[in-house]
Amino acid sequence: MPKLSEVPWFQIITAAIAAWGAGLSTFNYFAQRRRDRRIVKVEIHDPGDEGTFPPILQVNAVNTGYRSVHLEHVAIVLANGEEIVWDRTFATTTDDLPCELKEGKKFTANSMVNDLTILLMEKEHTKFANIRAHIVDEGGNVFRSRWHRYRMRLWEVGAGAKSV
Repeated sequence: MPKLSEVPWFQIITAAIAAWGAGLSTFNYFAQRRRDRRIVKVEIHDPGDEGTFPPILQVNAVNTGYRSVHLEHVAIVLANGEEIVWDRTFATTTDDLPCELKEGKKFTANSMVNDLTILLMEKEHTKFANIRAHIVDEGGNVFRSRWHRYRMRLWEVGAGAKSV
């Protein structure tokens, strides 16, 4: 064991400070990369049998990043990869597309449950369909929701939901 006076303290302290600096620089690098990314959280809300009227399927997108995102279009994607573009023929939105989604802001697109059910029935789906929402920005980035098991049903005024 060397004597304390023989230990190269200057080199040990220098190495410790260099390691601390490298760790701090690495942390800052990854924090900056996250800050520069466009992050949009996408969710599908299905009213199910809550009894709400009119029954709507909602796609919500919240910009959780630090940069604004320019949304181009919304689509419902089926499990087989087929895409149903969310347009005015079967859906409405609270904002017109394309639109700018600033930091912390929310975008909502709505579709009547009956309209989506009829579209899926035309594509030969029965009872259930696995769907996912895709939102595309101007740079071609695709933000996806989790898979959602959509139970197809038709609503009638006063009668509620009827399974297909």
